[in-house]
Amino acid sequence: MGGLAFADEQPPLHTPRMPPAVYGSARDHLLSTLRSFYARAECPIEAPGKTDYGDIDILVAEPRHVFDAHHISAATKAVKHKKQAGSQTTHFAIPWPKPPPKPPAKDSAADAAPTTDDDDGAKYIQLDLHLCHPSSFHWELFHQAHGDLWSIIGTHMRRLGLTANNSGLYMRIAEMEARNKNAARILLTTSPADTLRFRTRRRTGAGSRARTPCLPTRPGDLKANDRARARKRPLFRSWFEAYLPAHVDDEPVDAVAAVMSREEVVDEAKRWFGVGEAYDERRRRDLQEINREKMWTQIRKESGIAEDSIGAVVRGVKREVVAAEEAEQGVHLTTLQRAYTHSDFDTAVQWVRDNWREIEEKQRAYEKEKSTMNLLAKLDRMRAEGKADDSTRLGKAKKQLAPDAASQETGLDLNGA
Repeated sequence: MGGLAFADEQPPLHTPRMPPAVYGSARDHLLSTLRSFYARAECPIEAPGKTDYGDIDILVAEPRHVFDAHHISAATKAVKHKKQAGSQTTHFAIPWPKPPPKPPAKDSAADAAPTTDDDDGAKYIQLDLHLCHPSSFHWELFHQAHGDLWSIIGTHMRRLGLTANNSGLYMRIAEMEARNKNAARILLTTSPADTLRFRTRRRTGAGSRARTPCLPTRPGDLKANDRARARKRPLFRSWFEAYLPAHVDDEPVDAVAAVMSREEVVDEAKRWFGVGEAYDERRRRDLQEINREKMWTQIRKESGIAEDSIGAVVRGVKREVVAAEEAEQGVHLTTLQRAYTHSDFDTAVQWVRDNWREIEEKQRAYEKEKSTMNLLAKLDRMRAEGKADDSTRLGKAKKQLAPDAASQETGLDLNGA
């Protein structure tokens, strides 16, 4: 299979896989052409041993002048170009280079043979032109080098709490991954050199013991995107289906690093990249948020509060904890507020179980008062606009509502509970 960006054209554009000679010649010519448009234009290092290529990937940055995709199409002689909304990659369909003329034949039979290409019909080369921000150019070039290598490395890294993508090398907060995969990441570096220099070393000591490295050896061990990659990418499939089973019991080159746990790798990365303080603070905040969400779940589903009361109880508790979050330091807090602000969520949940009837009563009184005050404010606006006076139904209602509104006490002063 070749590049597939133009397979849905009508009629489809034929972009077959390129032999090394065609690929190398077209790549070098395109790089030379594109460097007249961009200060930076490079092709990632190809995977070793490839016998053919599906497309040509070129990364660019820092335009030299004002131009658009039509200008690049004209310079590269592309017959079509396309780009998906929001993408930084533009695809170009470039005519397949014509083969060099053959030398004259020595016999008449050869003379009569036509000199055509091996395949009938028009063929094209797919160029994928990816525009990078100057600050990320070197990292993206590094991350796309050697074809599927990063995919193979990634299956090991993920088990140790590390992730590399087009924007950098990241460490993941384990407790946050199931909740929000992207929010769980802490950026370690965007430097290829620092990434290559990073080495993890396990501190051995009394009582330490080796652990078996977590290697994917069965289809179920791979993530969904890796299983798809194994179906489509010969190198990745060969690594998973042939290399790993044959070498899974080999002695590791770096026996110390091979048996490190995720926690040890995270600790080493925190020191190496100097992100310990940022990591610990993010983890603290994230764990606090997880526990707060757990608290609300326990109040709603596990506290035994009547179904027709739980809504008012939750609203009352939220009103209290919001007041605690907004309170200035030194302000006297209720029992509930104090437990919540100190992340003592078990105490907070138990307190709500014990006092939910009083919380509900106070919350409903508060909501009644608020509704009354809103109604009175509406009347005042209507009177100002000449749409109501004391003789109207709203006006008469105000005389009855005002004394009640003035006498409401709706605070949740439950310290003694």
